[in-house]
Amino acid sequence: MSTDALQHWCAPRVILVATNLADTPALVVQAISQARSCGARILLVHVIRRGSLRASLDPKPAALITSSRFATAWEVLDRTSTMIEWQGVTCEPLVLEGDPITEIPALAKAREVDRVLVATRSTRGLGRLMEGSVAEALMTAADVPVCVIGPGVTARPFFGLCGGWVVLPLSLHHNQLFYVQFACELARRRDSGVVLLHVLETSAMDEAGRTAARMRARIQLESLLATPLDCRAEISVREGEIAHAIRAEGVCPDRDLIVMGAPSAPLFSRLLGISLIQRVIATARCPVLLVRPPLAAESRAADAESESVEPAGHSSEGLAAMEGSESIT
Repeated sequence: MSTDALQHWCAPRVILVATNLADTPALVVQAISQARSCGARILLVHVIRRGSLRASLDPKPAALITSSRFATAWEVLDRTSTMIEWQGVTCEPLVLEGDPITEIPALAKAREVDRVLVATRSTRGLGRLMEGSVAEALMTAADVPVCVIGPGVTARPFFGLCGGWVVLPLSLHHNQLFYVQFACELARRRDSGVVLLHVLETSAMDEAGRTAARMRARIQLESLLATPLDCRAEISVREGEIAHAIRAEGVCPDRDLIVMGAPSAPLFSRLLGISLIQRVIATARCPVLLVRPPLAAESRAADAESESVEPAGHSSEGLAAMEGSESIT
């Protein structure tokens, strides 16, 4: 990854805040905090879906319905944008029409956005299948880091205050240096620290086996810190179910951000909300920042151009937390 790209991802110049209007209050505090920390400007975006159920049942002409929905959305965004600018952050409101899953990544690319901020809900099962989730789609569609504000976020905004710790869950089966460099650069810019977390599945091991596994994991994590990274770092080795272990680490004092690899779980498990990343987001008390190596994004773009089909998450770079295998051991 180029130095410029790393710096822009860690200190974004433009942050796209994708809102469904109902989640705007939850996003605004985080958006202001993140933008203030690096002098970024905000694009506050709402996408009106075409052909909604409400529109199909309303006897009024479609043009009037669209106009009314646009006016309502614009009023909310304009008011919110004014409030954000009162806090000293430049904010541009935008109302688009179309499919959010298509429009938002396209806008992010066209406007050279460095980070996307979005909220997600905890709907599961049939409700998720019926309604879908823009947040989940953006996790896999965006080529820049996506910061997700889950339903349980109550911690102070990560990007607005100095101090704190970034939690970085790591698999030891893949080259994780990119994720370590990203998390350390992100933390360095706000005088924070990084916790390198590895979770062991030790239920079938005896005490001697668990001790040996913990030692091996610690040695491997320490090797990632052999290269000077210019940030404070700690190592944490936990045992048990991965999502629970990440959540437990995330609620330790001053843990105020979790960094993970962008999702690669099968579509079915993502829709049902049972993937590793979804389980973490659903219970996290702090934001979760999802990032993928630039080479993975370039590979996806090349695959799309050649119209080839490849299962998500099969890039050679791997994930910070191996979502598809449900293991980071």
